Amino acid sequence: MGWQAGTSPSIAVAADGTSRIAFQASDGSLWTRSSSGAAGEVDGANGGHQVMPGTSPAIAALPNGTYETVYHSTDGLLDQVSPSGAVSSLGLLMAPGSSPSLAVAADGSWEVAFPASDGKLWTTTSAGAAGEVDAANGGHPLMPGASAAIGALPRGGYQIVYPSSDGLMDQVAPSGAVSTLALGMWAGTSPGIAVASDGSWEVAFQASDGKLWTTTSGGAAGEVDGANGGHLVMPGTSPAVAALHSGGYEVVYTSTDGLLDGVSPTGAVASLGLGMWSDSSPAIAASGAGFQEAVEANTSKLWTQESGGAAADTGLTMRLSFSITTASTPVGFVQAVTGHPGAIVHVAGDVNLDLSGLSGLGVASGVQLLGDRRFFPAGPRIFTTSFPRDLFTVGSSSTSADNVRISGLRLDGGESTDPFSAVDQPDADGIQVHSSRNVEIDHDEIYGWRGAAVAVDDELNRIDLTNADTVRIHDNYIHHNQHPTGEILGGGHGAGYGVGTFNGAYALIERNVFDFNRHDVTSDGRDGSGYLFYRNLLLPHGGDNTGDTNTQAIDVHGQGTCTTLGIPFGGDHNCGPAGEYYDAEYNTIEYTAGPAVHLRGIPSITMDVANNVFANSSADDALESNFPGTMTNVGIGNVFGHNAFDTTPTTNADFDGDGKPDRFLATGAGLWYQASSMPVAHGNDGNCYSIDPLHPCDPDGGPAVGRWVFLGQSTASASGVQLRDVNGDGRPDVVLTSGLIPLLTEPVEDNTSQPLNAGPQLPDVRGYTSADAVGKLRAAGYPVSQTCLNGNCTHPNSDFVLSQDQPPGIAVATRGANLHPPVLLGIERITND
Repeated sequence: MGWQAGTSPSIAVAADGTSRIAFQASDGSLWTRSSSGAAGEVDGANGGHQVMPGTSPAIAALPNGTYETVYHSTDGLLDQVSPSGAVSSLGLLMAPGSSPSLAVAADGSWEVAFPASDGKLWTTTSAGAAGEVDAANGGHPLMPGASAAIGALPRGGYQIVYPSSDGLMDQVAPSGAVSTLALGMWAGTSPGIAVASDGSWEVAFQASDGKLWTTTSGGAAGEVDGANGGHLVMPGTSPAVAALHSGGYEVVYTSTDGLLDGVSPTGAVASLGLGMWSDSSPAIAASGAGFQEAVEANTSKLWTQESGGAAADTGLTMRLSFSITTASTPVGFVQAVTGHPGAIVHVAGDVNLDLSGLSGLGVASGVQLLGDRRFFPAGPRIFTTSFPRDLFTVGSSSTSADNVRISGLRLDGGESTDPFSAVDQPDADGIQVHSSRNVEIDHDEIYGWRGAAVAVDDELNRIDLTNADTVRIHDNYIHHNQHPTGEILGGGHGAGYGVGTFNGAYALIERNVFDFNRHDVTSDGRDGSGYLFYRNLLLPHGGDNTGDTNTQAIDVHGQGTCTTLGIPFGGDHNCGPAGEYYDAEYNTIEYTAGPAVHLRGIPSITMDVANNVFANSSADDALESNFPGTMTNVGIGNVFGHNAFDTTPTTNADFDGDGKPDRFLATGAGLWYQASSMPVAHGNDGNCYSIDPLHPCDPDGGPAVGRWVFLGQSTASASGVQLRDVNGDGRPDVVLTSGLIPLLTEPVEDNTSQPLNAGPQLPDVRGYTSADAVGKLRAAGYPVSQTCLNGNCTHPNSDFVLSQDQPPGIAVATRGANLHPPVLLGIERITND
């Protein structure tokens, strides 16, 4: 999958040097803007035309000086705008999140290449000929979230390039023959192509290593400026290329520093000095002796630039941006979040916004709700005292709302720290996601909800094991979500979940910190349900069920309640089907008041529990399954009886850069630090004032205890690492002192001020030799950590990979380069030398 990128403009230049830009405006409708400055909504007199959120139109100049435009309409179809301005549908369904590519031949005819709704490459022409490319041989699927590029050849025919579903770039020759160019591409990105007057062509693309590459019709492929280390492209964005009339090619791309960079025909790389939105890509077209560009600047406005000239703000907004400050009202906040698809809603760090009395606030598709933690690291607080059934909803039981992000907030549900205050009270959820894809909930603090902090439902059957990471819940602090069944005997309704998946839903839940929840994660066990639970830190508190009993931290319901002599054994929901697949790996589980894991029914596939560190003294104490054989891989990598907090830290270090030492923790499953800069209670001046009872100050009046932040995955103990600045950036790195490969780790924490983009899909390296596996993973942009299953990993040509922690094919999201979590490989000697 690819985390949905923002929209980008498209530019075309006519023979007389005038140009026109097509773009999706902030209201979601199709607009154009000409080089004369004339701008407006296409067919605005008839109400205009909505573009599918997250997609971009394509425009091309015809020989007579007019323009043809195509775009992905909100009805899912490919639509066109003729030179006269008439809008019509081409009646072809497009793949979700994809954009078309358009090329015009010398005689004025044109062809469009696009991913169809079946995920395969299709074309359609101005003559009305439409169909699947190479259908006789089964067609060709594209990488999810990516689009094709097409160029018209001067002697007739078209050249097409596209990211294939195997992660490699493929081409379609003018004859229709399909072949691979065998070049790995970054997940969710698309290539750009330009054709010169002699019929040669060049393609620019973001390679699987995150750097800018080009390839030509002559077969010359390589990293741009590789001799100087190359140049990283902003993850998830795509470069653009133009064939200059004077010869050679000009390439532009969004750099990882957030600026627009250019590559001249000589190969020289230089910054063009214009700040870009981090999920937007530039457009370029040849013009006269140079070129013209169109971009979405980091102001969310459309900017243009001609070669050799200064960039200019057109004043046209490509996406709405709202700022919520201490002076904002609940009404203004609600209107921004619910009423404007695709909007960026920034919430200032000192905001304390009371939404009491409100419920079911439907976050619109494409909205990014971002708390600014740069100056107030704890983040803005949004709270309620009225216990709504759900405060925020992403989609509903009948509609979806894709491409939503909620980041950097504190969501306070108002429940007391006394868990039994919730007994016999109705549930209240913080965020409820319904059948929506590409949803990200990250770097939040979510607490005080007596239903679930985050609940994921799939009434519309849009989430399954094949896209289990389409709802990603990561790097959050989720605590004090409690709802026991009763104070004495229990038997009443219970809830109080950190994260729950219901009604056939899946979620990827990773790198979170859980504490004081009744269950940290649960599933209702409905058919098709599951979760992927990786690299989380489960602190020791919570689990209250009755006054005398505690329940499990990691939970799966059965659909039935079975009894012995009329009495349920092991509680309710204790038998029958229990969803589909659950995977809990590389977690640190300090909870010991009850079982760490309880599988109460029979999943249709299994529940894998492997490579975790448990404080429970034994497997019998930690793992409970009502039916033998339904919990698998429990003998692989699990460690019992290990309390990570009893391990003396190697050295404290200033990971967060505030000048104060942060506590470092190596758990045997992961590396963490406790951020002194990010207290769980704070005042506007950064000091602790205990603004709510869940966040007490230290008794001595010092700063509140900081949140735990994930550094990286590692089986190392504190004695097996050193904390020192290896790469000279002034920040400590965690370096393994044993094993084959040192782990260079930086904090993944950030100020959450920019959208998140997809990383490269993880290769499947099981069965590879260790040397080949390491090479393949590093080429895909992932660092590597290794566990030697038989204690001997010294012969890379005879040691083979038996397991890898992350599911192959999933694109791990990241906000910058080189931040993909390391892949832990299980390696065993298979042959003797």
